[in-house]
Amino acid sequence: IVAIHDLNGDREASFTAHNGVLWLRDLLPTVITNARILSYGYDGHIWGQNRSLRTLDDLSANFITMLSDFRVHGLAEKRPLIFIAHGFGGIILKNALVYAYTTHAGHLPNYKAIESSTFGIVYLGTPHKGMVQDVTDRDRLFFGNFISISSYQTNDKVLKYPGLHSEQLEARYNSIGGKYHTIVCYAIYPAAVLSCR
Repeated sequence: IVAIHDLNGDREASFTAHNGVLWLRDLLPTVITNARILSYGYDGHIWGQNRSLRTLDDLSANFITMLSDFRVHGLAEKRPLIFIAHGFGGIILKNALVYAYTTHAGHLPNYKAIESSTFGIVYLGTPHKGMVQDVTDRDRLFFGNFISISSYQTNDKVLKYPGLHSEQLEARYNSIGGKYHTIVCYAIYPAAVLSCR
């Protein structure tokens, strides 16, 4: 089982409750006792001077390379995979699986093995249709002012990709995604993230 966090997340903190329980480590092994459970961390900071300048393709390639290396060195190339992908981690996963699928059998066989070993995927709040939708003028005004007041810079290579190219990624992914057992979890009520007066 491989977990992938969201943007601005962390491989442990993103899956830890307020009471300190890291459910990947503390709860999941009590239910699924015969699985290796991994959490993949990447530099997904998109705000400020220390923001990552990596693109979606960079993040996906790094993910598939690291997972491939882990599976080879852990003698686990043929073990089935289940992914738990939170937010943008799901987009990284989709892109990585499409890349792995399109590799030729003789070229990068360990990448191909990841795609063919994928059994299931749980998407937690993944923006399948892009990240920038249903944003009102009030939201644009507020966040635009917030960003300019804070002098934050963003990684537009990551932020704009899902909004502009999600249809292309979805089309490529849909050609292979039907063979995975998939669970999609999403919020049906808006969550208050910031409150201002």
